[in-house]
Order: sequence, then C-alpha cells, then structure tokens
Amino acid sequence: MKEFQQRVKQIECGIVLDHLDPYTNYKAQKILGIEQLPALVIRNYPSRTMNKKDVIKVEVETEEKLDKLLKTIRKNESKIALLSKNCTLTVIREGKVAEKHKAMDKLKEALQENDTIERVFKCTNYNCVSNQEKDGEAKFKVTIKNGEYKASCKYCDQAMTEQEIKDNII
Repeated sequence: MKEFQQRVKQIECGIVLDHLDPYTNYKAQKILGIEQLPALVIRNYPSRTMNKKDVIKVEVETEEKLDKLLKTIRKNESKIALLSKNCTLTVIREGKVAEKHKAMDKLKEALQENDTIERVFKCTNYNCVSNQEKDGEAKFKVTIKNGEYKASCKYCDQAMTEQEIKDNII
C-alpha cells in the first residue's frame, strides 16, 4: 500500500472523496456532476477499516473552480452519504487539508432539523403517486439507528432498506 501511495501525486487544490463503498465511484461522480472532470479514481483499493474502498481525487486549477465544485458537492452530499455512509470529503487548498468531514455527519445534521428528505431517491413502489407524475417529488422520512438508515415514503408509506435507497438514488 505504501508503494502505491508514493506514486499518487499530492493535489494542490481540489477534493478527495475517500472511503466510498467498493465500485460506487462512478455513481458518486454522476451524483456530484463531476464525471466529466479529470479525476484519479481508485477502485476496490485495500482499506484497514472497510476491507476494500473506492477513492476519487479531483484537482482544479483555481480556488474559484474549487468553490464552484464545493457548492455542487454540498448540494448533493446527502446523496453521497446514503450511497456510501463511510465516505469522507477532504478539501485541499494550497496543498494542505482545509476541511475534512464524513458525509454522514452532514446528513445527520440535516435530519436533526427536518427528518424529511426530498428528491434524493425514488420510491420503490411503482404505483406511488411520486413515480406516476412527470415531476413527482418523492418525500421520505429517514431514520438512522446504530449506523443503519431506513426510509418510508411520505405518500404511500413504502418502507425502504438501506440497499433499496442506494439502488434508487436519483
């Protein structure tokens, strides 16, 4: 592992998404709208805490581009937390860690204010009104207990497991 780390260039200005569940990197990039940006993607890499993980490193040229990227990421951070609850976001400025936090912590903060999440994933009930309308706004009550999360649809009361939520993130 140490030999590989020495070959990966340190970034000066950008973000690192670390501890993504294995093979979730593409979905994470798509959720964040960064799939077109140059990025170093490390897939199924050995991890002491998770056995295997994915990592995404995105370097940008300027602080303004980084701020724009962070605005997009922050808007979709709940989706990343639901996709991969161990994910950490590290912001790098001038080659140093400027900020680091777990995506799940941001989701928990949001749920303390309001336990409802909107337009993050779709209901698994095909007949739910939120799936039938063109611009149906799916709303879910989300609970987190012992590190596991569950959701129930506000319209049809359909219960969803953690895996069903991951599979239906929009």
